Amino acid sequence: MAGRRSLLLTFDAFGTLFSPREPVAKQYLDVAAYFGIKGLTTTEVDERFRKAWKQMKIEKPNYGRATEDYSPEKWWTEVIERTFPRHLHPLHPSLAPALLYQFSSDRGYVLHDDVHTLFRKLSVSPVLSGSPFATTTVGLISNSDPRVSSVLTSLGVARHFQMHLYSYDIGHEKPEREIFDLAKEYATEGTVPDTEWTYIHVGDDPVEDYHGAQQAGWKAILVDREGKLSSKAKADKLVVGSLEEVADIIKQC
Repeated sequence: MAGRRSLLLTFDAFGTLFSPREPVAKQYLDVAAYFGIKGLTTTEVDERFRKAWKQMKIEKPNYGRATEDYSPEKWWTEVIERTFPRHLHPLHPSLAPALLYQFSSDRGYVLHDDVHTLFRKLSVSPVLSGSPFATTTVGLISNSDPRVSSVLTSLGVARHFQMHLYSYDIGHEKPEREIFDLAKEYATEGTVPDTEWTYIHVGDDPVEDYHGAQQAGWKAILVDREGKLSSKAKADKLVVGSLEEVADIIKQC
């Protein structure tokens, strides 16, 4: 007799569930203007921010997790300080905290419209929805620090997730197999031995999300809402233009 079928469905956060409400550079400039910092263009701030972010990813990987007496807040504060030219230093002491607050809530991010629609579909009972799974565990696998939890709460969707795996907490980042394996371990712990599990990860990054999940033995779904990914990036991949399509894919598993 076949065992009960269960699904572990995980999502990437940034770009998949939510995105900046306005361009990051514009938000930086708006907050900076409140503290009297002016004379910069969005192009300049955008370039400096991207450079600072890439430098910090190399110098202190995974938000400085391996750095003694360090924290994600200090990591982001360094990014902020490098984003603004030296001639503007010392920066106002409240600038970094204000930006950290901005990007810890719906002040800085907006939920994609298809997220609520997907969760409404997932909330319907398996019998009525046609899902082949008796139970579904929804989780988050994100290359981020735990502040994402406050973003999800502010956006009103935190209740939909039964598990959260942040790279800073775990010590591994996508596409490393370990973070996906740990998600499986968390989901299956305490379940009956004959449960037949299916693992699906949904994200917008071809390498971190799609290939990472596949290499870990999962089914992967790549999100490309605006059709920005190249044909090469989408080749031989299961691609959706909306999260609403995920519910239909689940029915076919």
